Amino acid sequence: MQIKMMKKNVVVFIFFIQVFLVLGQNGFVLEKGIDRVNIPFKLINNLIFIPIKVNGVELHFLLDSGVEETILFSMEEKKEVNFFNVEKISLRGLGSETAIEGLKSTNNTLESNGLLSENHLVYIVLDQSFNLSSHVGIPVNGIIGYNFFKSNLVEINYEKKRISVYRDTEKNKKRIEKKFQRIPITIEKSKPYIQSSVIIHSDEIPTKLLIDIGNSDAIWLFENKEKAINIPAKNFEDYLGKGFSGDVEGKRAQIKKFSFSKFEFNRPIVAFPDSISIKNVKMVKERAGSMGAEILRRFDIVFDYQNQQLFLNKNRAPGRQRRCPLRDVKKRFFPFR
Repeated sequence: MQIKMMKKNVVVFIFFIQVFLVLGQNGFVLEKGIDRVNIPFKLINNLIFIPIKVNGVELHFLLDSGVEETILFSMEEKKEVNFFNVEKISLRGLGSETAIEGLKSTNNTLESNGLLSENHLVYIVLDQSFNLSSHVGIPVNGIIGYNFFKSNLVEINYEKKRISVYRDTEKNKKRIEKKFQRIPITIEKSKPYIQSSVIIHSDEIPTKLLIDIGNSDAIWLFENKEKAINIPAKNFEDYLGKGFSGDVEGKRAQIKKFSFSKFEFNRPIVAFPDSISIKNVKMVKERAGSMGAEILRRFDIVFDYQNQQLFLNKNRAPGRQRRCPLRDVKKRFFPFR
């Protein structure tokens, strides 16, 4: 099936899809004889954009550890991609409204600088109210998540704007361990989670957070009075972004401290999405929120999904990033989940 999607008003910001994945879908593998590949990326408002060929056609994707699926939602004019085994589905995510119509396609081939993924499942958003390209200033055709990370060691260097994908070998692991600090994580429902803690008022509260490089904010917390995760009295209401199922509203406030492993952040700004906006998200057990790219960009990062490990090495923190043309765009520029 050939699908032509025009570059119109398309903006996709959160991605949780209530459908089942096709069993046996392959992740990315390195070509035979290659031990490492490098992929340059564009960094805009803390978010990472990489080129990937889909069935032979080069497109541009947001790389996002907070999503399970590969999602396509916009193309440049006159750019066409052939998709296979297409069927209609319903998509639902953050926001308070109803599901939207989409397509599911299997048996696709994705390639990027020596990486190859066959039998790749792609979801296609048909709603033309979604357009990330117009907000970023570069063509953005979709979002890719778990399948990019699951089979290899993936290093993200924010300073050099480079992703290095290593074959999962003992030699490569030892090289990484010499330079990086190892932190245990868990991979649950194809997404990475880390143990952390926050001090909102006076007591330290353990928190399990999604590691979310596709969220340009620093931290998200879900209000939970039983766990003493309460919104500070000094806060302001804010439009946090747009999801598949509508707008995401919430509040922002400063808390006293956020920490994980040996790293501490004093007085960070935290977003608290409202309960209506997150009602369609199926949470993993004990999840309290997300740690986003405003924190993660301060490190060189290696994801090791196979062994449920995260490796960090503090960098010099990238300076000012390219801004989007919209005023206060950071408040509306997150793939929420």
